Amino acid sequence: MRSNRDMKKLILALFFILSAGFVFAEVTVTIDGQRYFCSVDGRPPQDREWRCVPHCTRRSFDGDCMRYGQDYCGYDATCIKRCERRDTSGDCMRYGDDICRSEQ
Repeated sequence: MRSNRDMKKLILALFFILSAGFVFAEVTVTIDGQRYFCSVDGRPPQDREWRCVPHCTRRSFDGDCMRYGQDYCGYDATCIKRCERRDTSGDCMRYGDDICRSEQ
């Protein structure tokens, strides 16, 4: 028969093992088979990163960039085409500067 001391050690060990499993489930995420530790806001670190993206300041009629300005930088920075004028079918006839945004 086991002593009370051995039982307490066993219960404590089981508690730590089970607790560790729950903690790791909350602070990691698996994407495409790769396991990542989450950032403070709960998202994988590669989903919230400081980066710089090209900022197009002039586009041709078909949307190709003809002139780039200064890169736009920020957390999860992104720039998208901005249409200034559309025809009756909804196709863009004239593009303006890209709309750029980032998270705070």
